[in-house]
Amino acid sequence: MLDFSVLPSWLAGVLRVCMDWLLAPVHAGPPDDVNQADFWHGVLMAVGGGVLVPVSVLAARYWKIVPGQDWPRVINHRGWQIVHHAGGALALLCLVTGVTLVFQGMSLASHLNHPHAWAGWGVMTLVLLLVLNTALRGSIGGPGRRQARTLVHLHDVPGDFYDMTLRRRIFEWGHRLLGWGLVFALLGTVLTGYWHVNVNRWVLLLTALWWLLLAVLALRWERQGRAVDGYQARWGPSMGHPGNRIPLLGGWHRRYSEEEYTRLPWGGGLIRQRRKRTARQRRAARLQAAADRRAQAAAQALEEARQVPLSDTVVAADGVVMAAQEGSAEWAELSSWPETITILEVTDGAVVTRGLKVLSGDEGDAARGGVSAGDLPAGGRRAGAGRRRRTRLHKASVRREGGRRPPSTSGGR
Repeated sequence: MLDFSVLPSWLAGVLRVCMDWLLAPVHAGPPDDVNQADFWHGVLMAVGGGVLVPVSVLAARYWKIVPGQDWPRVINHRGWQIVHHAGGALALLCLVTGVTLVFQGMSLASHLNHPHAWAGWGVMTLVLLLVLNTALRGSIGGPGRRQARTLVHLHDVPGDFYDMTLRRRIFEWGHRLLGWGLVFALLGTVLTGYWHVNVNRWVLLLTALWWLLLAVLALRWERQGRAVDGYQARWGPSMGHPGNRIPLLGGWHRRYSEEEYTRLPWGGGLIRQRRKRTARQRRAARLQAAADRRAQAAAQALEEARQVPLSDTVVAADGVVMAAQEGSAEWAELSSWPETITILEVTDGAVVTRGLKVLSGDEGDAARGGVSAGDLPAGGRRAGAGRRRRTRLHKASVRREGGRRPPSTSGGR
């Protein structure tokens, strides 16, 4: 048992009451003497009848078209078929194995003295009818399928499903009625089994919560219109398919046109949301890639400028790095040209930090530094047209930084 001594007295008392209630038997009678075979009989029947069969039935009814599927361009989603067939096969294995365990050490007459036994045999009868019903399933056929025993790829191969023959209609009617009948028969059989064995209340409570969850999901999917006709889910809404020209076979299924499907929140509405989200992601990726390219180009230009000897003047004109002889200039590091210019430290006669040297004056500055305009190389002369603009940017950046221009060693302004 659990130790509640470390908890407050009031909380420990509440938990003890809850645990005593959960561990108590379902009714006042004594618990039944359950051997190993009966225990595994109950486990297999509860798992097969209470879990696998309901899940298989709900998958076949509500998941023929999954939310967000681009129907009718994408048809015949096989997810529900995998769940339905695998769940049905496992449920059949559990039910048959559970029934065989009952006969170990007991006679047939002893299993007919309780309502649970009669309910169990009724369940097995429905299971047998369902197995026999699958023999009426017939062939598939349909457009784009290969004719059997030929090498010709035809477009309208006859088939029981595609043509919705009488055999196929009998199969679908019987399969639906027997399937839902098996679900409710198993519900009653599991409950009578719990009562017969007099299980603990927590077992009954857990089973009831699981079935309540399935019921809520089924009601939600039914109100959303998810019970789509299996023929439309397989072949599409075109009236050129013969099965779409006959009335629905019952079971409260629905048929949609392509326009109606696009208006469904779980259909076309979800597709539109995904496309918008994908478009936003692509645009953000493009903007990020462009920003990365600009940052990489700026870093590469800065690295190239730092490789220039200190005796040269580096001029940045519209993103083009050019070299000129040393003149009246100040060293500056260029980041995100031309929005931001950061002035670095300048000492008397020596530049402390490498970077981009932005010319801060006109040709007179170079003359005052001992270098005339004609002595400048071609790169410096080509930058002359944009020198005034660079000067204005340089001064504006100094004002934005809240400081003054450092003094020029060559008398520049």
